[in-house]
Amino acid sequence: MREPPLPSRGTRPIRILIVDDQPIVRQGLRMAFALEADLDVVGEAGDGQEALARAAELHPDVVLLDVAMPLMDGIAVAAALRTVAPESRVVILTLYDDPQTRARAIEAGAVELVGKHQGEGILTAIIRRAAAGASDCTADETLREGDRD
Repeated sequence: MREPPLPSRGTRPIRILIVDDQPIVRQGLRMAFALEADLDVVGEAGDGQEALARAAELHPDVVLLDVAMPLMDGIAVAAALRTVAPESRVVILTLYDDPQTRARAIEAGAVELVGKHQGEGILTAIIRRAAAGASDCTADETLREGDRD
């Protein structure tokens, strides 16, 4: 069951910047988000430096950011986004869903860290909450509330 979009930007879709060094991951996320009327992928980046440039140019509502990337890791990018695009909310998508990485991500300014093993329904729910201004919305909380693929 899909969660209805949260109101905060009127009828404008949530603008997303996807940042991952794997082109196939970016493509898959773009295709999944294209099925959601309230989500709009406005750009992609393959490394941390490109992510900062694209965020400054595009001003996305949400930056979906991988942790492990060349040139600049996702934690460093999240911290830099506070200056480059302070209006953007950062959601980290990663294989490394452990307490230490989660703590570093939140400290750097991310509103959430989501494991790549989580389903698309969890990810889209967290993106919607992040765009609406919620912080520290965890994938576990979202699962308990009944959001599933």
